[in-house]
Amino acid sequence: MTDIYRAAAYLRLSKDDGNTDESNSIQSQRKIINEFIKTKTGIVLVNERADDGYSGVNFERPAFKKMLRDIENGVINCVIVKDLSRLGRNYIEAGYYIERYFPSANVRFIAVTDCIDSLKNGYGDSLIIPFKNLLNDSYSADISAKIKASLDMKRKNGQFIGAFAPYGYKKDINNKNHLVKDKYSSFVVCEIFTLSFLGISCTRIAEKLNNTGVLPPKEYAREEFGFKIENTASKWSGAEVRAILKNEVYTGLLVQGRKSRPKKKKKKYSLKPEKMWFKSYDTHEAVINKSLFNVVNRTIKILARTALDRTEFYQFSGLLYCGICGNKMVHHNITSGGKKYEYCMCSGYKKGICPNKTADSKIITNAVRTVFNLYARIYLGDKRIKQVNRKLYELSSFLNTEQELSELNKKKQNIEDILSSIDFDCKQGIISKKDAEDINKFYLREKTKAEKRITGCLKDEKIYDLICQRTAAAEVINKIIIYNKNLIEIEMKFSF
Repeated sequence: MTDIYRAAAYLRLSKDDGNTDESNSIQSQRKIINEFIKTKTGIVLVNERADDGYSGVNFERPAFKKMLRDIENGVINCVIVKDLSRLGRNYIEAGYYIERYFPSANVRFIAVTDCIDSLKNGYGDSLIIPFKNLLNDSYSADISAKIKASLDMKRKNGQFIGAFAPYGYKKDINNKNHLVKDKYSSFVVCEIFTLSFLGISCTRIAEKLNNTGVLPPKEYAREEFGFKIENTASKWSGAEVRAILKNEVYTGLLVQGRKSRPKKKKKKYSLKPEKMWFKSYDTHEAVINKSLFNVVNRTIKILARTALDRTEFYQFSGLLYCGICGNKMVHHNITSGGKKYEYCMCSGYKKGICPNKTADSKIITNAVRTVFNLYARIYLGDKRIKQVNRKLYELSSFLNTEQELSELNKKKQNIEDILSSIDFDCKQGIISKKDAEDINKFYLREKTKAEKRITGCLKDEKIYDLICQRTAAAEVINKIIIYNKNLIEIEMKFSF
């Protein structure tokens, strides 16, 4: 009796194979294998495993791993591919599976167009298999080098080659290598920089965005542009906010080629020296100006933390030092007898190495205010100070612009119109009750998001004063050295 082989058709296509190579398309591979099976008796096609978009230089592919599990579980005992290159282009690993793994697992291996069948006499002694695998490996290396050279040329010419546009941008529909501003997300980026400029910590900015219903970058890309992104975070994090604040792309500078993979068969990437990066200026419209970017990035480098009940940094956090032991002083606040007290304590005092216990925050603020006022009036004048304070107030109100509220209200009204229309169509019998319920659920979720965002925009805003701005303090003050409550030294970054 003839043995019946339970076969799996394995199909693979990667970007390296090119988009116009029809002979290697998944459809073509499937057709060739199916036609082959029709001409053979004793082979039954049990399943198909396809890795579409996966390189052949490594075997970390989901469908390939499923096929191996099928072999181990006894589901299949035959593997059919169009040709050897579909199994893989790694000479060593492809040889291992063909010469070691499949024979030891009693699996029949067939490469249709290469006329290779492990049942044929002389299969194990044939030199054609390792020779073809070596050619496939060399082909992969050659293609990889050509693709790398092509991508480097695009980077050099200031063309964006990333799979996804950075948050705040989208790919130009007329030129996928050019970035254009995305109206909504670029507004959020401006909001993030503004809040950071006003002294709000990255963690608190993330909380504010979450509380007002702003989708995080990957989730926004999936919902707005339909990208298939797995394992997306449903909420903003402080790290994500910080990454945006440090990304120079928002100033109109395109930086690419930061990382490299030393060996084509290795997945691990390493950071290249900065002199090897590809930098292109003014390749796309900036979201924020360079001066704001520089100020924010200088400020966030100063180590500081926020108290649990505060939404922003203490304006002098990271700048306070003990004049006795040289350790940093940390800002605290407590409530006692219904009153709130704020003070700064030397970190060395808790360790028992310094007698400098605490200093009243109000005394420190007044001392800095006096010095700051002196410098500001000398350099700016009273009129200019008022203009700057007014500008800061406008920045603090950035979240409450009429433009965004108008757009959100329009969106809410459109959703309400759609919901009303769905209800009418359901009553008229145009759509089923179940379909109406499903559509209603989606639009009600969208309406809730819009309402949440509107509520966040309408919250009371603060008025900010130049004298007590953390950003301004970080720009002009190097250190605030506290010897005791009556002796405070302010070390400026410049002198008269």
